[in-house]
Amino acid sequence: MSQYLKSCPECRRYGKPNRPVYGAVTSFFHSLVVNTEPRFAMFGPGLEQLDVSLLTKMMYSPEVLPVAGLPQRQINGIGSGISFMFKNQQKLNIITLYSAVRKERERARTEQSNIQNPAFLQGDERATENCTRRYTVIPLVENVCSVVDGFIYVANAESNRSHERENEFEQIQAMLYQPYATSNRPLLVLSCISRAGVNKIPSIYMAHELHLNKLSFPWLVQDTEAETLIGLLDGIEWLLRESGINV
Repeated sequence: MSQYLKSCPECRRYGKPNRPVYGAVTSFFHSLVVNTEPRFAMFGPGLEQLDVSLLTKMMYSPEVLPVAGLPQRQINGIGSGISFMFKNQQKLNIITLYSAVRKERERARTEQSNIQNPAFLQGDERATENCTRRYTVIPLVENVCSVVDGFIYVANAESNRSHERENEFEQIQAMLYQPYATSNRPLLVLSCISRAGVNKIPSIYMAHELHLNKLSFPWLVQDTEAETLIGLLDGIEWLLRESGINV
């Protein structure tokens, strides 16, 4: 608990200046998002392993988070950018990064197997200022990460299956610690279950298992249910606020 309270920035709120505008990017990435919208990359096993799809519920729950713009292009079949309207006052763009195409994800979910995520390259360990990294990301994903304002990690919080938290932590590091990346981009961890009644891992344990106290980035663990989207808006509000947007 002490580590959680010490590391989680929600427990030490402070004002943040507006994030500087990023430099020019390729026309492909311009097509993903509107420049005036904050941009967030969403990834993690909770997007694929749960019986209820979090992203599908987000897209078809206009009473919670209306869709404000559909993607025009895909990122090699593993992701796309979708715009949402938060509380009818702020647009945000979420670029979802999957580990595989839909058919392969469904098969892995049914078999409760893990997919080798093509977004990550495994190589020799190399040290950075804050961590030792075993993974890097492919150039296309690195370009996506370079233009986002923050990250959403969807963790599988259901206790009825095994998890590879060490591997997850190393992949989180690979996403966040990009060359020339600023250390104040927030990380929202959605500790997600399919629906109410499922045995879940408490968020405080999730923070410990994912070693979030080792990150230099602001972070928050938010309990979430995919079926009802309970907890999602609270997490997004924190993410926007940490990105310098008043909501």
